[in-house]
Amino acid sequence: MIKSLLLQSNLLSKIHSQSFLALHRVDKFSFTRKRSLSFATIISLILQKITRSLQIEANLLGDFLKREPVTKQALSKARYKIGISAFQDLHESTLDLYYKDNQERLWKGYRVFGGDGSTLSLPRRGDIPLFFGDHFKRTCLGRIMQYTELTSDLTVAASLMPYKTSEESEAKEMLPRLVEKMNLRGQTKQIYVYDRGFPSHALAQRHVNLGVNFLFRVQRTYSKQIQDIVRKKEESSFDINVKRGPIDYHVRVIIKYLESGQPLVLMTNLTDRDMFTDEELVDLYRMRWRCEESYKFQKTVLQMDNTYCRCYHGVAQEFWATVFLASLMTVSFNEEDD
Repeated sequence: MIKSLLLQSNLLSKIHSQSFLALHRVDKFSFTRKRSLSFATIISLILQKITRSLQIEANLLGDFLKREPVTKQALSKARYKIGISAFQDLHESTLDLYYKDNQERLWKGYRVFGGDGSTLSLPRRGDIPLFFGDHFKRTCLGRIMQYTELTSDLTVAASLMPYKTSEESEAKEMLPRLVEKMNLRGQTKQIYVYDRGFPSHALAQRHVNLGVNFLFRVQRTYSKQIQDIVRKKEESSFDINVKRGPIDYHVRVIIKYLESGQPLVLMTNLTDRDMFTDEELVDLYRMRWRCEESYKFQKTVLQMDNTYCRCYHGVAQEFWATVFLASLMTVSFNEEDD
């Protein structure tokens, strides 16, 4: 538990620091007086709302849990003086500390991340429909996009978007920032795994341009050559060059069949068959279900869908607080398993 406790100690110091307060309060006039609802206390209260009866809560919040009760009105007014960026910063700090000089949980020397989207159920009140879209009579839905490390279950990148936003387009926007951050953390060998809703020539090209690897599951209609092989119910593994305008990349295509008889068509720029066999890449693709398990943990255990906020600011605060706590707890769980 050494790494987990060290993480929590560093994060607690960060929450208490004046530099963190100055960086993440909404204006320079907030939290200038000594009040019972201090900056650090409000951070703790938002985190406490998400997780209860956990050792992580006791270690991170400490004496804040012994405070006098506060009214909902007082907390509601004070919390909006804290920027959403505070919880994003805590999440990034967790990842920075975790990945520093860390060579654990690699797959054949690579960090493997799965990209996947989901939705977030939200109350239809305040400015929430204005940001996420007013598409349903009784509720609002937000769109989520996350990247999860498939060997550790850590959420390494996340985005909260209007419902109509395309997951594929958001993945394209998020990818360069994530690649840069992982490179800065010394994790330069990266593979990104996606299901059928994501592959496009533009997304494939973006991975190539960024110098990272991808593994897509694609539709049988992705190319005529694939269609012809699937029509004959044959298995195959072959390389193709894709070149059209600014698109120019070389990939390997693997065609297998599931027990149901449905074709499993994978496309990757991991073309070295001696280093990565077809069977290993099929197994790697199947690890993508860990993305869904990550969402399940956030929604059922940490109750990401359970918010009573009346505005986007509060929803985003709780979303990023959940992502942060999920990553912090995952570090602790992994350390216990190891």
